[in-house]
Amino acid sequence: MSTTPRLDSLAAGGTNGAFERIRLADGHTLTLKTQAGSATAEEVFLFGGLDAPDTEAWADQDDWEAWLTGGSLDDGPLYLEVPVQAVRELIEQHGGEHADQDRRTYRVTILRTERIEFAVEADSREDAEARYLMDGVEVASETDSTSIESVTLDQE
Repeated sequence: MSTTPRLDSLAAGGTNGAFERIRLADGHTLTLKTQAGSATAEEVFLFGGLDAPDTEAWADQDDWEAWLTGGSLDDGPLYLEVPVQAVRELIEQHGGEHADQDRRTYRVTILRTERIEFAVEADSREDAEARYLMDGVEVASETDSTSIESVTLDQE
């Protein structure tokens, strides 16, 4: 049984010029654009915490795209012309694809001593708000130094 059924389906049928999301078994997320039957994904975006291998397949990184479209260079890397096989290998390194591909990703912005923004997969805005930061501070518990500024659904 394939550990990349969603990628296999997208590679065979294409993404119709839109980014399609793939959730990995370990909770990381990537999106990609590809043409039907192509051996190469036109664009692959890796969400925070997911790093591309240091190989030639992932060498064509577009650092400026997020900035030019109103985002930030910290939003995540965008890679161009990545072989589908290299994407498959990255997914397999993270345990394959997650069984539930339908869960949405929310961007939560909190204020601590500085503004912190992160993406979290959740079933609703309230669920996203209730998630924990990496350092164990609960986002939903507002204190003198921590408060929620916004919770928005990531564009897919």
